[in-house]
Amino acid sequence: MRYFVIAADGTRFGPADVPTLNQWVVEGRLLPEQWVENEATRSRLQAGQIPGIVFMVRRPEVSSGEAPPQVYQAVYGRPEYGGYDDGSGDIRMAWLYIGLGLICCTPFMVSAFTACRRAQAKGNPKAASTRTAAWVLLILSIFLNIWAYKALSGVFSGGFKDYP
Repeated sequence: MRYFVIAADGTRFGPADVPTLNQWVVEGRLLPEQWVENEATRSRLQAGQIPGIVFMVRRPEVSSGEAPPQVYQAVYGRPEYGGYDDGSGDIRMAWLYIGLGLICCTPFMVSAFTACRRAQAKGNPKAASTRTAAWVLLILSIFLNIWAYKALSGVFSGGFKDYP
């Protein structure tokens, strides 16, 4: 993947791949809290959240001298509530809502699309395919509901006269 680095004044640099971004980290041109934009999805996240980028972080000094630098490996996702949330929970919820939409009520599909949008905002690569599946299954659900309505309306309006 390639990313644009967004400067504080809004200037975009790049696109650059992860090895180039790591070189910029070594040169001091990229910090973990700087915003970057994914070239393909146009989603923005902080540089510290990109997998594969290694930042050197210094530990606080101790009385016996300076501690060696600690390597910080970026974890996929973004920090939220003290941990990292990569949107996989939102993808699971989207599939739950899709299932409920197929079995029970089509309006659950709205919640599926909302969960997909949240997962995409968190940078989850499965969000787009899940949203596509939600669209396909929404259309299928609408046809199933129309078929069920016609089948049941035939039963209740005397459509089946096989009874003695």
